[in-house]
Amino acid sequence: MLSIATSSHWPIRQLDISNVFLHGFIDSDIYMEQPIGFQDSAHPDYVCKLSKSLYGLKQAPRAWFHRLTSFLQDLGFQASKADSSLFILHQGALKFYVLIYVDNILLTCSNSTKLDWFLSKIKSTFPVRDLGSLHFFLGIEAQFLADGLLITQRKYITDLLANFNMSNCKPYYTPLSTSPPLSKLSGDPLSNAEQYRQVVGSL
Repeated sequence: MLSIATSSHWPIRQLDISNVFLHGFIDSDIYMEQPIGFQDSAHPDYVCKLSKSLYGLKQAPRAWFHRLTSFLQDLGFQASKADSSLFILHQGALKFYVLIYVDNILLTCSNSTKLDWFLSKIKSTFPVRDLGSLHFFLGIEAQFLADGLLITQRKYITDLLANFNMSNCKPYYTPLSTSPPLSKLSGDPLSNAEQYRQVVGSL
């Protein structure tokens, strides 16, 4: 999508939807205990039946994706066969792409009027923050140049090093050796295995 938009000189807009897991509809009966502070003293044994999705529900991510998918399909978009998070609208010369990652949305279009139409539709349906032109998405920086688009994770790596007090560490060649001399018996146990897992999981 970024390649198509850049080569065609189309704008790339970035949106963020607030509290996405509260906008999904559930298709089964789900009950919960009365939340603290909202108990019915006359009926302490009663439970609440959910009419919409909530954070913490295992169904919440799927319910939100189905809600957003239905919204896009009603506008004429179709999910890409190669990527279920990419939605495409082709009408003659019009080409419109919407890329979704949970509450983060990128969109690009060959027609600025149609782009404004879409923004009006989605803002009237969901609480949307229009972040303007693409600049930082899922840990990736984007910088528009005269001859293309530069994407980098420099900021993500810099922040990661700062979080783990490694800003002044010495660089090392990557990838690692294919046959490192690792052993469960050599060396001392880590003093904080959780921190090690956090570092590895952040890479």
